[in-house]
Order: sequence, then structure tokens, then C-alpha cells
Amino acid sequence: MTTSRVTTWPNHTTLDGTEVIAVDHANTNKSVTSSSLRVYMGSAPSLKWGQISVSTSDGLLSLVQATADGAADDRSIILGALTTALANLPAIVEFGPGKFGISGGIEIKPAQTHKGLMIKGQGPNITKIIFNGDGELVSTQYIAFKVIPSTIPSPANDYTKYVQDIYFRDIGFFDDDPVLHASSEESHAISMQYVINAGIVNCDATDIGDEAFNFTFVDNGIMSKLKCTNVPSVGSGGGAITVQHGSSNVTVEGCQVRGSNTPGTKSTIPGGHGIHLEHTSSSGNFDSKNITVSNNNVSDFGGAAFKIGSNTTGSHRNVVASSNNFTNCQYGVIQTGVNNIKDTSIVGNVITNMSATAGASDTVSYGIKFSSTTPAQVKNTTISGNTITDVDTAALLNIETATVSSNTYNNCTRGIHITHGLNINISSSTFDGCGGTNLEEVEDTTTSTTTIVSGLLIKNSNTTSASVKGVASLDSTTVGPRSSATLPENCVFSVSEVTNCNLAGGIRPPGNTPAKICNNTIAWNDLGGADTTPGILLLGTSNNSVISGNQIDLSGSNSNQYGIEILTGSTDTLVVGNNLKSKTAGLSNAFNDDGTGTIANFTIANLSS
Repeated sequence: MTTSRVTTWPNHTTLDGTEVIAVDHANTNKSVTSSSLRVYMGSAPSLKWGQISVSTSDGLLSLVQATADGAADDRSIILGALTTALANLPAIVEFGPGKFGISGGIEIKPAQTHKGLMIKGQGPNITKIIFNGDGELVSTQYIAFKVIPSTIPSPANDYTKYVQDIYFRDIGFFDDDPVLHASSEESHAISMQYVINAGIVNCDATDIGDEAFNFTFVDNGIMSKLKCTNVPSVGSGGGAITVQHGSSNVTVEGCQVRGSNTPGTKSTIPGGHGIHLEHTSSSGNFDSKNITVSNNNVSDFGGAAFKIGSNTTGSHRNVVASSNNFTNCQYGVIQTGVNNIKDTSIVGNVITNMSATAGASDTVSYGIKFSSTTPAQVKNTTISGNTITDVDTAALLNIETATVSSNTYNNCTRGIHITHGLNINISSSTFDGCGGTNLEEVEDTTTSTTTIVSGLLIKNSNTTSASVKGVASLDSTTVGPRSSATLPENCVFSVSEVTNCNLAGGIRPPGNTPAKICNNTIAWNDLGGADTTPGILLLGTSNNSVISGNQIDLSGSNSNQYGIEILTGSTDTLVVGNNLKSKTAGLSNAFNDDGTGTIANFTIANLSS
């Protein structure tokens, strides 16, 4: 547009937006108003292609020009801009649109205690930092931007010597040949160490060789709205987003993290993880605490969507994983190494479609896996409100003092498995279509188990074993008919206390322990041979047991089954207040007592039929 008139006003604050500032000389209908000019100025890019601006605390604004075509090496230009900024903090370094090539990464080293650096672009699809070198990345240059004090604090948790207020936003990172660039380390995007108040927001990473975004010894940090695709792309693995030892008060939220370039195709790297809370072997005894991982979508990793790992005695404390979607990995949540994990909450997550990865040490997948053989290493855990679907094992829980409640498990070949647990309370959860060959919905093989189970709904079970096995007690649970009528009908096995349950199958308490089987409703139409599957079977080593108040109806079975059977060797059993109904009328068809010292008083509902 050419103009024939430019209008000015003595006081710009009086403009109401309707004023015509410029008019086309040929067509007065084409005009620029004060309102449209404001809109344009608010949306127009502040920098041209390849430009980098540096605004520093001394009041100066400098501008440098890079090639930014993705092929040229712009590293020295970028380094110069960052050097200018560090000399006069606080400062803002802003990249314009462009593909800024780097042959190697850059260390950003503020002096101890210095603060205030913002590095930003125009958006991760507009401003790109590209590893484009023609060989291996040399030592200290495998991270595109590494922030670390010029002198490392000693001891490492001396916060008075940390740098402060360092933020990145709106930048994309890409490695154009991660295999070529890999050496002892692979490419990384951003790492921050020994920083108070750190942020990485709205940044992308694609085909980065190892970790994309990393915090180590960071207090009060946020990683938000990050996007990772095919990260890690080479090597033995790592976490696309990683929070390491010594970090505290860190949130990872709203991120899209994918282990491959093709949605729904899993990475082939068994050690590749989406989000990793990590202590490395060289980190010393420094805890991580108050870490929140929420509202992230993590998929297609050969390892875990979320991993809590440690090779040290440092602990992870107060870790929260909430409202995430984890899909198509080998693990939803996994703990590995010699851990001290305390006060962990895994709440409201959706974990789906987990499968084993070729070359992994495990040949099955897990929704949640806490595998320590020392339960005290993982204490005070809450697992609540999660939905776990299409996983080999829903949860391996070798933990101490845990509440596992209000979860839903669908089509899991094995439900909850415990081999080294202590004081675990499982309640108010649904299992639908779970179980497999000799695999249960809930099983605890811990010696002297203390696991308490209540309020479960188990339906369409596929187990050839029992639905609940080996726990200390079971209460107020419903076990519906199996998915096939030909499956065995022992619902509860080796549980010494079963109360207030509604069961489409029988109960077999363990031996050598007094059993308490009270106030249950037991009914199903058994297809087996006569006297093979009693409603309640007391083993020959049981003493001083109580069986009372049960309603047992086996009248629809193909052959007669006992409502209650006490085997030889059981002593001093109290059987009182039970109502038994068998296929064939008569006391001897409903109750079989081969024990000694039994006291029995009950009703046979079809005694005279």
C-alpha cells in the first residue's frame, strides 16, 4: 500500500481505535486504523529470520545475524550472544525464526549466585536448534544448552552458591544424524544443574540421541508443555525428560512424550523411558523430593513411561504421578535399583496396552512394578484411582505400608502380585476379564503375609487358579462367575479370614492357621465330578477354626458337592449358623466332617427335599 496521508494526534492516549492513520492514494476504502495497527504490532514477529537479540541489564540491546538455514554452523554466533548476556545479567536472549545449526553444544556458565536469564524463541516449530555437525560430539558439547555455575558448588547442596532464575521457552531441538554424533554420550537438548527457579516451557525435541530435557540439583523447577518425539533415538537408552538427584520442588506437566517417530509403534530401545526420576552412581547421597509428574501423555517407549531409579543410597521422597496417560510401553510405572522411596502417590493415571520389548530383562509387561526384595525400601505408597488395561501383570507391589484403592483393572493376564510385601491394604477396586493360567487377580506369596483385601468386584475371570490367593484377609468382595463355566471354581485360596463376601466359587483356607470363614454367600453351578469342589474346604492341618453365618447353595451343580467339608486332621472346628443347600437332599450330602472335636449347628435348606 502506498499512502497519500499520514495523520497524527498530539496525545496518543486519546485514540479510541477508529482513527484513520493512513489511506491508500487510489482507494480511500483501504485504510490503516489505530486499532488495526495495534493488532499488527502485537502479532508481528519481533525478529527477522536468523536474528538473535540480546537485551541486558545495562540497558543495551544488541542484534546479531546467523545464517539459520540448518546447514551452516551458527554455533559461534550463538555463543557470542550468550557471552554478551552472561556479562550483564539479568538478560534476555531471543532467537528469531530459523534453523540454527550447531556443530556442538554450548555450556552457559553464570557465576555463582548470579540470576536472571531468559532464552526464548518464536515457537518450537519456528525456532529450531539443530545438531548438524559432520562427526562425533566432543566432550562437553553433547548438550545443546547446558546451564551450570562457573564454579560447581561444594557441597553440592549448598544452595547459597546456586545460580537462579534461568528459563527456556518456545524453542525446538533436532539432531539430524544422532548415530553419527554419538560418542561416549549422545546428543541432549537442555540440561540445568545447580539452579534455583528453573523452567523449560513449550519446547520440542525430535531425534535427540539421549535425554532431551534434564534437571540436576534444581530447586523449584518446572518442565511444562514439552514435546519429545523419538527420544532417546540411539544408544542404550535414557529418559526423554529426566529429573536427577538433588532436585526438589519440581513439576513435569502437560507434556507429550513419544519414544518413536510413528504413533503406536514402540521404540526398540529397552532402556528408553519417557519420564525418568534418576539417581546416578556418581551422585552421592542426595535426595530428590517433592516431585510431581502430572497430566502428561507418554507412549511408545521400549522401557517405562515413568521410571523411578537409583544406584545410590539417596532417597526419592514425596513423588506424585497423577492424571497421566501412559500407553504402549513395557512398563507404566517402574522402580529399579537400590531405592529408598517414601511417600509416593500414583493417582488417577490411565495405563494401557503394555507389552514386553525384545531384549528386555523382563519377558512380560507391567502396569506398575515395584520389585525390591526389601519392602522397607519403598514405604508409604498410595496407588489410587488408576485404570490399568491390557497389561501382562497389572501391578507387582513389593512395598511396605501401602494403600491400593479404587483402581480398575481390565484384561490383565495377572492382577496384583506381591512376593515381598508388608502392611498392604487393597480395597474398592474392580477386576474385569483378568487372570490367566495359574495367574490370579490378587496373589501374595510373602511369608507371613499382612496384606488386607476388601471391597473388590471381580468379574469375567480367566484364571485357572483362585481369584484371590495368599493374602491375610478378604472382606466384602464379590467374585462373579468365571468367563468360562469349565474353569475351576475355587475363588479364594490360602486366605485364613474370609468375611462378608459374595462368591461364585469356593473357599479353601491355608493349613496350620485357624480360619475364620463367616457371613459369606457362596453359590455356583459346578460342572465337576461329585464331591470335588466344596463350598468351604478345611484342610487336615487346620485347628480352632470358625465357620459361621455362611449361605451356601450348590444345588445347581452337575453332581453333588458338599457345602462344607472338613478333612481328617482338623481339630476343634466351630461350625454354626450356616445355611447349606446341596444338589441331593440330606445332611450327608451337604456337610462332610472327617475332623475331630467339631461343634456343628446349622440349617440344611433342602434336608427334606
